[in-house]
Amino acid sequence: MKVERSELLTWDDLLIISAKLGIDREVRAIKDGNLGILFEMQELILEKTGQKAVFILDEFQEVLNFKGFLDTMRAITEKQRNVAYFISGSAVRMMEKILSPKNPFFGQFRRVYLKGLPKEYAIELAEVILERAGVKVTRSALELIYKLTQRHPFYVLAVCRRLIEESFEKVTRRNVSYAFLTELLTEG
Repeated sequence: MKVERSELLTWDDLLIISAKLGIDREVRAIKDGNLGILFEMQELILEKTGQKAVFILDEFQEVLNFKGFLDTMRAITEKQRNVAYFISGSAVRMMEKILSPKNPFFGQFRRVYLKGLPKEYAIELAEVILERAGVKVTRSALELIYKLTQRHPFYVLAVCRRLIEESFEKVTRRNVSYAFLTELLTEG
C-alpha cells in the first residue's frame, strides 16, 4: 500500500472539506479550542472516509502543562477504533508518572525503553561530529564524552556542539568537563 503525503491545508481548505464530509460543526469547535471535539472528530472523519490513522505524540510529558488533557484524551480515545497512538518522551520519570496506576493511561501503552548507543558508536558519533567541524579530539576526551552522556545520542550531540562553539583547537578531558557542565547548568 502506497501512502501519499497531503499538502498542508489552511483553515479555509479544512472547512470546505469538513462541509463536504458533513463535519463542519466539529471542525469549527476545534478551531475554537474544544479538545474533546478534537479527539472525537478524528474518529468521525476516519469512519466517514474508511481510513485508519496513527498519531505519534512526541515529548508527551508536556501534556501535564494542560489541565485536564489526560482525562479528556483518555475518555475519548478508549472508544476509538480507527486511531492508534504512539507516545514518547525524553523525561522518563514524568512519562512513568503519566503511565502509573493512579493516572488515566495506566495499562494503555506498551512501554519500550530505548537504551543509549553502544560504547563504540557513541564514541564514533562524537568523533565524527567534532572532526567534521575541524576539531581534533583526544581518545581520553572521547571516552569522557561517552561516560558523561551515558551514551545518549542527544547528549553526545549537545556536548559536541558546545565544544565546537567554544572553538577549542584540540579537545581534552578538561574541555569536555567544561562543555558538559556548561550544557548541564545553562538554562537553555
